[in-house]
Amino acid sequence: MLSAGLARFPESWLLHERLRPQGLEGRGVDGLEAVYADLLRSEPRSPSIDWFAGYASLVTAEYHRRAGNPAAARDAYGRAISHYEHGIELNPASRASADHYVAVALAGRARLALEGGDLARALEELLSSFARKPEAAATLDGLNLSAVDTARMLLARLRAEGPEGLAAKLQDALDALDPAQLELPAYEREVAGVAPGVGPSR
Repeated sequence: MLSAGLARFPESWLLHERLRPQGLEGRGVDGLEAVYADLLRSEPRSPSIDWFAGYASLVTAEYHRRAGNPAAARDAYGRAISHYEHGIELNPASRASADHYVAVALAGRARLALEGGDLARALEELLSSFARKPEAAATLDGLNLSAVDTARMLLARLRAEGPEGLAAKLQDALDALDPAQLELPAYEREVAGVAPGVGPSR
């Protein structure tokens, strides 16, 4: 039924939401991308399928991050970006949303580089993320981390360890963002009249 639905409505977000967990349960983490590889080979081929394949690779990358597999996560992020890029070529109308998720993928790779101690690579990936879609800088990924979160942690490391030029470069990039992107998420903000870490009285 799901296959028939996707054949008729290949751009249905709701149907793809059902397909992803089915792929994960049936084939495991790596199987999710395999499901979309099958769809990419199918005929007739919807020009939107590359976008959804990109999202599947993004989800796969986040699963690998949770499992502590940085190399596999990095590769999956790369595949996600490639799918989105190809999707833009086939369907230029998808650029805005594709750019958003490419920026999220680049931020994910920045986080991996930071956690691996490659500060220069982390900076390069973050700057690419901000350049690709600055409006995505505060978007939380599947691990509840944003590009801004990673940038703040990287900035602290660069100021402590150097070189100073890299810290200044990152600070300039943060200063160029819309200030709204630098606000703390709602769950981290203090509530007026309530001390940090203390919930409101009932």
